[in-house]
Amino acid sequence: MTEGREIGPQEVQALESLLVLAVRLKESGLLDLLTILAERYEEVVALISNDTAMMRGIALADAAMNSIRSLDPHDMPRLKKTIEEIMGCALKAIARIDPAKMKPRSTLGILAGLRDEDVRAGLTLLLEIAGSIGRCVQRSGHQTPRPPASQKGV
Repeated sequence: MTEGREIGPQEVQALESLLVLAVRLKESGLLDLLTILAERYEEVVALISNDTAMMRGIALADAAMNSIRSLDPHDMPRLKKTIEEIMGCALKAIARIDPAKMKPRSTLGILAGLRDEDVRAGLTLLLEIAGSIGRCVQRSGHQTPRPPASQKGV
């Protein structure tokens, strides 16, 4: 605003919006976080840039974001729901497993596991995902090793 200018309805509405935003940021704790980041910006940047794992994580997050940007916006609700369901199931399953107590399975033991309906359902999901990834990779022009014709469909 310039000096001597009257505050009109648009300015009042903008100030009200800013006030509402400030209250929401304060209630969520984000305002405090942003304040700390602003006050200690150089220190935070130095900390992040000197942490190799953090930089690798940022690079991976950036790669994921590039892929996410290419998705059809109409697919997002279904994708979000599917990821939440699959990740929830996967994390619960991992939490129940104690790798130290797992016993190695023989080839016949692995095949016997295929009689379990839950195992078949999980493998079916993994095969569907693998097939979709394979189709996507082929469409993108990446060459993947193909099994010999004698192994195809095995």
